[in-house]
Amino acid sequence: MCQSFLCVPCSGWKPCARMDDCLSIEEILPGMKSWSAKIIVQEKRQPATASASPTRYQKLIFVDAKGSQVEGILFNHAIQVMGPRLTVFKRYKISNAEVRLIDEKYRTDGLTTQWVISTKTVVEELPDDTDMMPTRFSYTMFKDLAQFMEQKNQFVDILAVVISVLPVTSFTNEFGTGRVQKFVVINEEKLPLQLSLFNEFIDNEGQKIAENMNNFPVIVCRRLKVKPFNGIALSTRKDSTILIDPPIQEAMLLKNWATENAMLFVQVIKDKSYARYNPDLFTHSSQKFTLIYFLQSTQKFAWVRASMSFENIFQRYWYMACKKSFKAIDASYGYSYSCNKCSEHQKATPRCRFDVILSDKSGRVTATLFGDLAEKLLTYSALDAMQYFHKNIELPLMHVHEALRAKEFAVQIQPAASHYGDPQQRYTILHYYESNFAEASTQQTIESPGSFLLESPLQIPTAETQDAQSPITSVQINLASKFDEAATPQANSPETSPELISASKKPKLA
Repeated sequence: MCQSFLCVPCSGWKPCARMDDCLSIEEILPGMKSWSAKIIVQEKRQPATASASPTRYQKLIFVDAKGSQVEGILFNHAIQVMGPRLTVFKRYKISNAEVRLIDEKYRTDGLTTQWVISTKTVVEELPDDTDMMPTRFSYTMFKDLAQFMEQKNQFVDILAVVISVLPVTSFTNEFGTGRVQKFVVINEEKLPLQLSLFNEFIDNEGQKIAENMNNFPVIVCRRLKVKPFNGIALSTRKDSTILIDPPIQEAMLLKNWATENAMLFVQVIKDKSYARYNPDLFTHSSQKFTLIYFLQSTQKFAWVRASMSFENIFQRYWYMACKKSFKAIDASYGYSYSCNKCSEHQKATPRCRFDVILSDKSGRVTATLFGDLAEKLLTYSALDAMQYFHKNIELPLMHVHEALRAKEFAVQIQPAASHYGDPQQRYTILHYYESNFAEASTQQTIESPGSFLLESPLQIPTAETQDAQSPITSVQINLASKFDEAATPQANSPETSPELISASKKPKLA
């Protein structure tokens, strides 16, 4: 065996080393031959298929005793042969893998070097001689997740404890059919969220989590998407990784915290607070607001500070829907049918829905409220509104209109499809709360999106000048013939399960 570090005969000026001399990861350079290293498998991703070829690959991350990291990769047949031999958190001695630089467009996690593990690579499992994995992760706090919502090229890493496992459900979309399973996660911030695992993640990591629920499984999730479902939710991507009870200090501390807060978890599961919109995930001091004039339909969601009114809009305030999916149905109250969206047997149930005008100093837009959020503002239940409608009696709403005239709200909205041929961009209200001057003075208002380049001073119209220019008339009419042409909220509506409808009136506006 060659004794030199730069061996001309056997490696053509490529660096090499003795196999019995273990090197650290940072000492192993691209092109090196005859080397060995002791590592721990830190991560192991799901196998995937290359976008431009039928090549299958699976990526791993190795870490050594110094905390240095390198990417490992298996291709095609090696996935079946070598994949099962490399287990997360176990120690191995790896020798003679091909070492190469990673093309910049394929780099993740800041790693630049890759070990290609083939069926010829020497992989030897070593006994565990350490209690902790020598690596540290950087986590996103739950209260900071909103800024990553629907950012295509951004993802988050979290540390959390799983407190509930929900059933597996099937779905169909433009990409085909699939399975999803939701897990309720929480951390020291005490803000429960839903984490969705898809397809292979259910069979692998999901199954392991479910089997370990009695021990408060702590998970490190890497490269998750942030979705606007119930306000904020998390879901796996193809390149996500879920580490279950990793041997790191942060995980041990969180598990101890979980043991001390078991009663909190019981209450969260009982109340299903994870299934409701949580304003605490948005309403922290750094919240930014956009003037209505500068709203863009490409924004996934936005916050505005505006007044709300609907005194001059003729509308019904309810529609008949599936109790689970909220999909509109042309059926009588209580009629049993099979829902075309959730595919379950349901009874037709009235659900509250109505439009409001959001106005600030720069303009106004039409937005729609749904479900409990709508009932809260209306002060009547959907069943109340339906009964008044069938009796041909107008809902007594003067107290609501009077109260709204003196109020300003912080409102989270998202773009929605327009109805009834309306050329104006419409919005769905995800959440609102009453604002005040003291709060407004501490929060930032975005007067122009960063993508706008203004060559001359912009004259922002006031609500008064818009009256003469805007196609929104002082009296907006949703034709009665269109009432049953029911609009349903978007899939990421802030509700997932409606509460039981009561005929009793809701409390008046606070």
